Amino acid sequence: ALEKLDQLMAADLQEGKLEAFVEKDLDFHLLIAEAAKNRVLSRVIQIIRDMVHDVVGDTFENDPNSSTEILAQNREIIKAIKSKDADQARKRMEQHIIYVENTIKEMKRNT
Repeated sequence: ALEKLDQLMAADLQEGKLEAFVEKDLDFHLLIAEAAKNRVLSRVIQIIRDMVHDVVGDTFENDPNSSTEILAQNREIIKAIKSKDADQARKRMEQHIIYVENTIKEMKRNT
């Protein structure tokens, strides 16, 4: 399922469908939380979904390269999950979160 989402995200990115890309990125993270049986994180993602969608969507529109980087990071997360390397998956997810946080902060500084 993660790889299918990755393919769909890549297609959305190539076609310039940023809104659909952001939706699938949120689905990607929700799917991981659900697979990890992390009910708290799953619920948090569902609750903040609209807010995250707006902020991340704005970020991608202002910095198109960030969406390409997000896709690459997601692929590294998938790779770690597929190899059943929990430590690497955690590390990649932490790097991803830091990247997104820094990208959003940079966008806010420039507006």
